[in-house]
Amino acid sequence: MKKTLLLALFLFLFIFAISGCKKETGRQLSEIREKALVTQVSDGDTIVIQGGKIVRLLGIDSKEENEPYGKEAKEWLEGRILFKEIELEKDKQDKDQYGRLLRWIWLNGSLINEEIVLEGYAIAKFFGENKKYQARIQEAERQAIKQKKGIWKNLEKTETSVIEAEKCILLGCPLGTSLVASKNSDKFHKCSCRFARKIKKENLLCLKNKEEAITKGYIPCGSCKP
Repeated sequence: MKKTLLLALFLFLFIFAISGCKKETGRQLSEIREKALVTQVSDGDTIVIQGGKIVRLLGIDSKEENEPYGKEAKEWLEGRILFKEIELEKDKQDKDQYGRLLRWIWLNGSLINEEIVLEGYAIAKFFGENKKYQARIQEAERQAIKQKKGIWKNLEKTETSVIEAEKCILLGCPLGTSLVASKNSDKFHKCSCRFARKIKKENLLCLKNKEEAITKGYIPCGSCKP
C-alpha cells in the first residue's frame, strides 16, 4: 500500500513539474515575440502597427520614397506585410532616439528584415548592439549583390565591380564604398587588397573614390594601385 501511494505521489510531482516547465517555456517565448497587426508601411524600413506604434526594422536601411528604389522598397514591404498579423522580436535595445520600436519582424516563419535585403530593396546596416541576425542579413546582402537585384543593378555591368562592392561590405563599409584606408597609415587600398583585410575595424576608413582619398591625404597602395 505504501509503495502504491509513493508511486502515485511521484507520478503527480513528475507531471506537475513537466506542466510547469511547459508554461515557463511558453511564457519565455511570448516575451521574445509579440504579435501585431500592420496598419501602415511608411517606407522600406519603417512600419506602423495597430495602436499607432512606429516600428523600425532592425539590421537594414532602405532609401527614402523619393530616392531611387525607395518607392519599390515601400511597395514590396506593403505587398508582403500590410494588414497582416506579424511577430515582433526584440533585440538588446528596445527603442531608438526617436522613440520607435526596434524589432526583427517575422511572418509565417520568415524573417522579413532578411527578405527585403535579399530582394535588393534594402542594405544591411547595424546600430548599437542589435545584431542578433547580423550573419543572416549580411549573407542575404551578398546574395543580392551577386544576383544584381534592386539597388545593386546600378553597379557597373561587370563581375569585377560586383565582387569589389561585396568585399567593401565584408570589411564593414556601407554601400557606395570603393576604397579603404587605415587611420594609422598614409595609403589607401582596394577592398580586395590583402592589406585592406589587415586593417582593424577601429582604424578603418571607408572612402567613396580616389579623389576623396587623395583629398584626405592618402596615396595609393603600391601593391594594388586603383
